[in-house]
Amino acid sequence: MDDDIRNPGRRMEEDARNAGRRIEGEVRNAGRRVEHGLERTRERASGAVRSLFAIDVIAMVLVIIGAVTLGLIGLFQWNLLHAIFGAVPWLERLIYVAIGAGGVYTAIVTPVLVRLHRTSRQPTVTQQSL
Repeated sequence: MDDDIRNPGRRMEEDARNAGRRIEGEVRNAGRRVEHGLERTRERASGAVRSLFAIDVIAMVLVIIGAVTLGLIGLFQWNLLHAIFGAVPWLERLIYVAIGAGGVYTAIVTPVLVRLHRTSRQPTVTQQSL
């Protein structure tokens, strides 16, 4: 305690060093967590493309339904969803919202899948030497 009173600068330097060590440790731990997350992602995507989850399949089905509906509207001016759900307007609108959400999800996920597919197909060192 007497040293702190006589030399306040020394205590401040020690506190600054300790804070620096804590920050360095936290940065190291954050880096390890990121590396662990990347390893888990690579494990899931091992081989070719990651396996499809249920949400991926649902999004694809919604996008296909939306594409078919728009194709029928463009070709024949006939709305398939309105023909099926026209009596229940709120349900028809809900399906349109789900189709839009599926399209947004697919637009976000597709580049990730393409990137994973490209990296999984790159030749390894042994394949390059053949």
